Amino acid sequence: MMTVWVVVVTHNGEHWLKTCLNSLANHQVIVIDNASTDHTSEILTPFPHIRLSKNLGFGRANNIGIRHALDNGADYVFLLNQDAWVAPDAIETLVAQAEQNPAFGLLSPVHLLASGIAVEAGFSSEILNQGNKDFFSDLYMGKTQVVYSVERVNAAAWLLSSACLREVGGFDPLFFMYGEDFDLCNRVLHHGWKIGVVPSAVIFHDKVYRKHPGWSGIPRRSQRLYADFLFPLKQPQRRLVINLAFWGLDIGYAVLKAIIDRNLPEFFALWMALITTLWRLPQITQHYARCRRKGAHWL
Repeated sequence: MMTVWVVVVTHNGEHWLKTCLNSLANHQVIVIDNASTDHTSEILTPFPHIRLSKNLGFGRANNIGIRHALDNGADYVFLLNQDAWVAPDAIETLVAQAEQNPAFGLLSPVHLLASGIAVEAGFSSEILNQGNKDFFSDLYMGKTQVVYSVERVNAAAWLLSSACLREVGGFDPLFFMYGEDFDLCNRVLHHGWKIGVVPSAVIFHDKVYRKHPGWSGIPRRSQRLYADFLFPLKQPQRRLVINLAFWGLDIGYAVLKAIIDRNLPEFFALWMALITTLWRLPQITQHYARCRRKGAHWL
């Protein structure tokens, strides 16, 4: 019997937590509370949890949970968003496929809307953007493969093998709330592991797409742009000088577009993100070099 730990990171997640945790009733769960200020702490009273004194971000908080799971003998670690919940047997299905296909270090279920009436838009667009044209055709025709290889999938629900985690490591703490999942996907592939989607496993994701227009949205927009700038610099399969060249092109295009569009808030957000990236560039190059080597980085 494989030992599986579920890690749920939450920040002000009172709206979803009961549904999320009730779906995990038969599993070993550790919840990492990222300094919530709502009623999250009261909801978590019956559950094993670690409360953080400050919001460390999605990746760093997950690393704490992953380390706890590995220290307690986990063969697999399942990461689940606070605004998601699993269908019956979803985790068991993922584990069974991981055991039968050990080359896959990271497996994801299919993400449905909270209502269950459709595939979640972000998940479906990501699958299609990677050229997996047969995925939805196979689903419709009822001839699905057991596992579909993909290059990346968002971290709303990941099953990671302990062997993969010990070779690849956890989320890079340079990312706060965007981009850390795709960065880790790049590293999983770089170190010879495969990433897959298992159609017979399903979660429900109550994802809300929020826009933060105008001047009030500059801080959050700058965080997104910082992640967009950081991501190409961290590509482990390319030489650093090539990463820097692509990074420069990305910045030039983004600045030029903001000027042409006369989008002053976007222009300010770009400069905030650029200053942050330049300030952290020495640390970014160190993390780039670390991620090219095998090891349980940041765990």
